[in-house]
Amino acid sequence: IADTARKLVEMNGYSDTIEVIQAYIEEVDIPTRKIDIIISEWMGYFLFYEDLLPAVLTFRDRYLSPNGVIFPSRARLWSGLYSDTQWEESRIGYWKDVYGFDYSPIVPKLKKEQFSAPERQHLKPDGIISKHMLLADLNLYKTTHNDIEEIASTLSFTFLNNATIHGIAFWFDVDFEGPEVSVRLDTSPSSGYTSFEQIIWYLSTPFHAHTGDTVKGGFSIRRGSTSGDFDVSVHFDKPVGLSLHTYDQGSHNLYQDLYERIEFEHSVYDSLPQLEIKAKGVAYFIYFLGGCLSMGLGFLLGTGCICSRPDR
Repeated sequence: IADTARKLVEMNGYSDTIEVIQAYIEEVDIPTRKIDIIISEWMGYFLFYEDLLPAVLTFRDRYLSPNGVIFPSRARLWSGLYSDTQWEESRIGYWKDVYGFDYSPIVPKLKKEQFSAPERQHLKPDGIISKHMLLADLNLYKTTHNDIEEIASTLSFTFLNNATIHGIAFWFDVDFEGPEVSVRLDTSPSSGYTSFEQIIWYLSTPFHAHTGDTVKGGFSIRRGSTSGDFDVSVHFDKPVGLSLHTYDQGSHNLYQDLYERIEFEHSVYDSLPQLEIKAKGVAYFIYFLGGCLSMGLGFLLGTGCICSRPDR
């Protein structure tokens, strides 16, 4: 990526203006000592997964000038309770009749394997049946390493409708606050398709609630024993006693049901008006190619011309 960036700079006549430095962000040495703008795409699944934010904070403390700006400048982690009876039938009820055979003894093993930790998925906007709750609000100009060592919050969800609760959902948004214009990247279920998706922690035993009821409990996420991984805990005290814990989870072992993902992504393109079959095929290819490119360009655009991996 760094080599390509240098070629782009040179071909477009900016060699005297732009310098590409290829180094770890934690180890880079900036000759001018102070910089005016930091742009970093450090966000991962569950906002914190991959644990790239500490490196950005270290770089900020060393180099950002007093009047400098950082993008994104604010990050918020949100949560809400989730209901999806169609999901329950497709993931659980399916095993009761598999082409006429009863496979229901598989269900306990399925729940133990798939519901023991959060997973990433595209969630339905109307599946959030409680008021949203803010779990963390980070000002990236002021946030310290100690602030993100552990994010802990009480939980208090008020139900908007009568519903069966199948899980607790998480998502984030980040703000790019400029002197004249501000832009928000929203990854909530109502925001449409994003590569970040949402996080859902399904319950092995769903419970029922009525309009106006309140569920109380607690949430925490902290660094795990393995670099880049996290320990996550959720507990509900009222009206049900329920504790959820997972350890050393990160993007490398975050489960996703690929059938559900493909089904969702196909629906995005199928909903586009007046697309013929060939055009849809091109759209699928462009989506795939864009996904591949974004994994590389994130290092280029996300670190302000400083690659976080010297091998790139």
